[in-house]
Amino acid sequence: MRHGFVSLLSDSGAPLEHISMSSWPAPVRAGCRAGAVPPFGSGVSPSDRPSGPHTGFVDAARRAAGGVTVSRRFRTLSATALVPLAVLLLIAGCGRPGGLVPVPAGEFTPVAPGTLTVATIAVPTPGFWEDPAATPGGGFEEELAQRLAARFGLDTVRVVEVPLERLAAGDLGGADIALAQLTPTARRAEVLDFSVPYLSARPTALVRSGTGIPDVHTARGLRWAVTAGSTLLAALQEQIRPAAPAIATSGQDASVDMLRAGAVDAVLLDLPVAMVLAARSGGTLASAAQLPGDDSIAAAVPRSSPNAAALDTAIRRFTTDGTLAELADRWLGDDYPEAVADVPLLRTGA
Repeated sequence: MRHGFVSLLSDSGAPLEHISMSSWPAPVRAGCRAGAVPPFGSGVSPSDRPSGPHTGFVDAARRAAGGVTVSRRFRTLSATALVPLAVLLLIAGCGRPGGLVPVPAGEFTPVAPGTLTVATIAVPTPGFWEDPAATPGGGFEEELAQRLAARFGLDTVRVVEVPLERLAAGDLGGADIALAQLTPTARRAEVLDFSVPYLSARPTALVRSGTGIPDVHTARGLRWAVTAGSTLLAALQEQIRPAAPAIATSGQDASVDMLRAGAVDAVLLDLPVAMVLAARSGGTLASAAQLPGDDSIAAAVPRSSPNAAALDTAIRRFTTDGTLAELADRWLGDDYPEAVADVPLLRTGA
């Protein structure tokens, strides 16, 4: 029985580390993996609940208990054996204090039928949202949106541009989700629900080639530009503390334009953005240094959205099945992990 459940879960794409929660009885481990998990955002990772026609043995158990025919995939399992298993799950609650744990439906309900509406800050954004006229369907986040739509059974993707300040305040402009290089913070979490991160993104200094930042003392003497309202501004102020006040710009493009024109010496950007811009600059720009810490970026939905669990589950699935690594190789550089390691880490003491 136990091996049968493990096989079913593995076939559905379950990571082995989630199946092998060795401190719990095997039936409860299997049940938790199928969907009876602690809620979104808790210390225990939500599961990647099987999708499609085979929705997991918790549903099968419910149908068996109610006298409904079990699906083809579960006909080899005894319905009478599934009923006590379901009872075990209800009693155990997957180890969560407080008892019962709701089983997330994993369903995604879009604002517009058949369409995933995605909010982002700006199109184009090199590496993330390419100019549709030049490379239709291009970019890390654009293709991630396409993969999410397919997973949710939606036919099309519609993109809306929403300024960072509005997104950070929880206003997605009517979109279902935001894919906009957003870093989760405690304040943003008051108005948004975030998925697990889909990309690591340390704050990184983009400079004109030939400008070095060997230490924090050098960094403090530079003229900086950074997007207003971003977490990068706080990172700059807390870790670098530049001698001259940083120029807060309307966005990444404005900051980079100032850098190219010589109006500033450095721009603080998310690491993957800085690397793409440097790679496409023809040798005129370079990623000079990463700051300590991790401003990983995640997908977001409005606070308490019923789509939060489905989105989080999808991102987790794309992490374990290699989808995110594939997209990073395609849009951020085929040597992306090695290139990240090549950008020097600036010791700030913060």
